[in-house]
Amino acid sequence: MTALSSQQHRDLLDAYANRLVDNMDLKDLMQFAYDTIQNNLEQSSDVELLDEVYSYVGNDSTEMYEWVKEVAGIEQQQVDEILDL
Repeated sequence: MTALSSQQHRDLLDAYANRLVDNMDLKDLMQFAYDTIQNNLEQSSDVELLDEVYSYVGNDSTEMYEWVKEVAGIEQQQVDEILDL
């Protein structure tokens, strides 16, 4: 069996990804993005997840604390303990 060269592999992967995305509607793209985020963070530690959330909200600790409390009931003290702040 003949293998693809590294360049052929990259070219085929790039073309496939572009074609796949071009043929998705907005709903499909949103579902794909959601599933990808879920899958990527599913096995993350508490620290990794909270770091990701903190980075997303623009390093605004007040907003992060309020949002984490609102969506998951996690108090600031618990966040600080998990992140060793």
